[in-house]
Amino acid sequence: MRELNSDPVSLLLYFIMGAAAAVIATMSGVGGGVFFVPMFSLLLGYPIPLAVGTSKGVVAVVTSFGSISYLREKLVNPSDALVIASSMIPSSIVGAFLVAYVEPRLIEVMVGVFVMLYGVRMLYRTFKSLKGGQSSSSQSSDVTSTSRRDTILKVVAGVIAGLVAGLTGTGGGAILVPILTTLLRMNLKKAVATSTLAIFPGSVAAALVHAATDTLVYSAWTLVAPGALMGAVLGPKIVSRIRIALMRPIVGIVLILVGIRLILS
Repeated sequence: MRELNSDPVSLLLYFIMGAAAAVIATMSGVGGGVFFVPMFSLLLGYPIPLAVGTSKGVVAVVTSFGSISYLREKLVNPSDALVIASSMIPSSIVGAFLVAYVEPRLIEVMVGVFVMLYGVRMLYRTFKSLKGGQSSSSQSSDVTSTSRRDTILKVVAGVIAGLVAGLTGTGGGAILVPILTTLLRMNLKKAVATSTLAIFPGSVAAALVHAATDTLVYSAWTLVAPGALMGAVLGPKIVSRIRIALMRPIVGIVLILVGIRLILS
């Protein structure tokens, strides 16, 4: 493990890295582990268990303040996220138990391929819209449906995301955004905001577990968390002001990175 530098330049660098990662994470609806785990493992030299635990602590900050920001920007309906989160929590527990009976690597590769292909599809749609000079916005409106069918679909989305989270150890956001945009036909902004709020309870719970098991390194967490907090506030503000067409390549690239990480992990 490398010694943590506390000089002004290093502190500024940690702050910038945390802020940049949090901005991208909140703009794509994933917790941010795809950025924070390599940050702690490769840049700071922490073993994977400590890198993952410390990352979970930072992700808890990102999802907490990202959720508050999205609520303030009125980009998410709390009832949508509540239904999804309520079904994610028990299904993630089931998924964690199923790890002993299924091959988790197979699940990781399958989910990784799906997420990566979805990210490639988003980039392709962006390229196609730019080439054709069209505004690619095939997503549905922001109007929240309270029909029984949509409620069931939200529960299904939460169950799938929770199972994936429990089986793979991810936060579920990477699989949740594609599900929300395809199964529930949410527009990308609302899907990203809903995903951030839905994975918030699980992120906080995971951080508490890592803190209790001494796999969260507080000295490293305190260096990155302040920047992550600012980035989590800034990301939703950017989302509220840009067009979905500009968001799509960002989300696509992040999902491709998540997919690659799942396949190669």
